[in-house]
Amino acid sequence: MTTITADISSISRVPVLKVDGANWLIFETRFRHFAKSKNIWGHFDGSVSRPAPPAAQAELDQWDKD
Repeated sequence: MTTITADISSISRVPVLKVDGANWLIFETRFRHFAKSKNIWGHFDGSVSRPAPPAAQAELDQWDKD
């Protein structure tokens, strides 16, 4: 329960990106910090790729979950 509360409070610091992109800089900065704190930034910058199909199904499922 504590983890869920912590996740909600930290993601709430990321502002909603405006349609016209007027707040892009603050959105990107806060989103990047949030994603790095959760060790998922590699999923967004492409440095962590999905395991290749010969990988175990459990490994593929965990990557998809993350």
